[in-house]
Amino acid sequence: MRYAKTSCRLWLAALLVAALVAVPMAAMAGSFNLCAGEATVTMPDGRSVPVYGFALGGATGGVCDNAISVPGPELRDNVGGALSITLTNTLSVPVSIMIPALTPAAADVTPTWVDSSGAVLAQNSQFRPANDDARARSFVKEVDPGTSATFDWPSPRNGTFLYQSGTHPQVQVPMGLYGALIYEPTAGTAYANIGNDNRTVTYDDDAVLVFSEIDADLNDAVASGNYGPGQAMTSTIDFEADYYLVNGQPYSQARSPMNVAASAGQTVMLRLLNAGLDNVAPTLQGVGYMAQQAEDAFGYPYARSEYSVDLPAGKTVDATITVPAAGYAALYDRRLNLAWKGGGKDSGGQLVYLGFGTEDATLNVTKVPAPSGNLGDGPVTIASMPGGFDCPVGQTACSSTYIDGTMVRLTAQAAPGSAFKGWGGACSGYDDCVVSLSSASPTDVSAVFKEFTSVKVMTQNMTGIKLTAGDAIDIHVGAPASAAYYQYRYSLDNGATWKRITRKITDSKTTWLIPDLAQKSFQARVRVDVYDSSKKTLVGSDMNNQPMTIKVVKLLAPKAGDTITGGGSVDISWATHTTTKVGSVKLQYRKRVGRPWVDIDTLTGNPGSYTWSTIPVITVPKTDTSIRVLLYDTGGNLIDGDQPDGFLNYN
Repeated sequence: MRYAKTSCRLWLAALLVAALVAVPMAAMAGSFNLCAGEATVTMPDGRSVPVYGFALGGATGGVCDNAISVPGPELRDNVGGALSITLTNTLSVPVSIMIPALTPAAADVTPTWVDSSGAVLAQNSQFRPANDDARARSFVKEVDPGTSATFDWPSPRNGTFLYQSGTHPQVQVPMGLYGALIYEPTAGTAYANIGNDNRTVTYDDDAVLVFSEIDADLNDAVASGNYGPGQAMTSTIDFEADYYLVNGQPYSQARSPMNVAASAGQTVMLRLLNAGLDNVAPTLQGVGYMAQQAEDAFGYPYARSEYSVDLPAGKTVDATITVPAAGYAALYDRRLNLAWKGGGKDSGGQLVYLGFGTEDATLNVTKVPAPSGNLGDGPVTIASMPGGFDCPVGQTACSSTYIDGTMVRLTAQAAPGSAFKGWGGACSGYDDCVVSLSSASPTDVSAVFKEFTSVKVMTQNMTGIKLTAGDAIDIHVGAPASAAYYQYRYSLDNGATWKRITRKITDSKTTWLIPDLAQKSFQARVRVDVYDSSKKTLVGSDMNNQPMTIKVVKLLAPKAGDTITGGGSVDISWATHTTTKVGSVKLQYRKRVGRPWVDIDTLTGNPGSYTWSTIPVITVPKTDTSIRVLLYDTGGNLIDGDQPDGFLNYN
């Protein structure tokens, strides 16, 4: 999204008036020291982005004493009284500190004025110079490079605030000069006697969530001196976000959930801050309504119960929730800024998982060699909520902890020169590993990787088994080290003709969603063609050894092991995945193996379900009974049929 610049003159005028009528300076009761400096942040896709940021403390030899972060350090004032921040500047440009929605000391509202070329006309002056092209570069006084200054707020009020640079904010704030300030003299009491209902807002724990964006081109231009009048980039009018962040990072599989120390029935305060240039709509899924209590630390007349929050740029909102149960909940931007630019299916954006409860259930994953051959390698990642697990190439053992009872799905993918040979420990087979974690004992999973020098389809589901159209089947590939791109195909005629599953992709694993077919296929195969980094040179090809059967109808109920009772009823249901129009459906049962099939009913059309309410009474129970469904086209020709993989009990 692109943004046009807006004038700051009206805002500045209001700030000047507010400062001049502010309450006189009170005794100093809360103070912080911040340092502004340069740093680099690494995004999940590996890109390094130069940033400005804040650190706690001062500076020594022109370098901040502590690590710079984006957002800046979370400042909590639990003392009360006046607020002050002493800022040390190690940047090569002037900076400042302002807190939107808090009135600063009048002496601090002394902007720097520049002309259209950027030349300074007046520094730390409340009054605009007479020049026709004079404009304010800052909202408040500036701190020159290599110097320090103190900023004061005589009469702060309870609430959640953004602190940010007040100098050249269209550049310095997107560069990373922002953070969260919580002013709360009585810990656990966010607000007292607010609104028309004179309510007091208390909580058991809180979560601070700062939304923002990064346009990497802007950061690169500023860091390299290519931003400003006469430079390669002259303004931020073409700002276009590459990354959408929560607390400084976009979501990725490796990002750990944000644990909140609150249990079922307790109250959590969500402190939502938008330091970006775009509106966001934070939405918390699966927890119910958020009670929005205050905006910019001004209490609403009454708490507003909504699923999502309208959070414009520069805004803060405080909302409370009641924890329903231990577990995880997704908080995301409902406007769907959920991926980084060009990131594809594995990228993320403004999404974070909140964890409610103690994370004491341990997941251990170890990469082990196959019984024969050398140990290969490949990433093992989490493919489900709440994220927080990534065992990359080069690391053979990884662990993470979660809340008791969390169900996770792990996926493995072979690196070039390796093949994934399946799971061990708490999982087996080739498909994604799904485990439920317990605090009673660690869950140990092994991923088997084998060093490989040829192309081979490595999926257990590809050897003569019964599949159904609509199924999702994982296909793994082993390939030599020169492999870079993989193209997956399928055939319904034993390899005579092929249809594409994917384009040339970099993943040695894909999931094939079997399409609907005209009729049952007995000769289905899958194949992979592997290419080198040029995308043109074929490294090798392979297909599964035996043809597969793909059905177009699946009996969903009853299932193997279920019991039907004479004189009672049973619900029969089935799923259809054929492109042929179904004219009728015949339902039959067989008392035991070797006995003839008996009609239950013949249905016109294809309703997908039927209640058999006239089950015959028998005197001798059976344990090898079966039910089947048969589909016919409009001409009376059989399309396909299905029955449970095992037997039913018949009493």
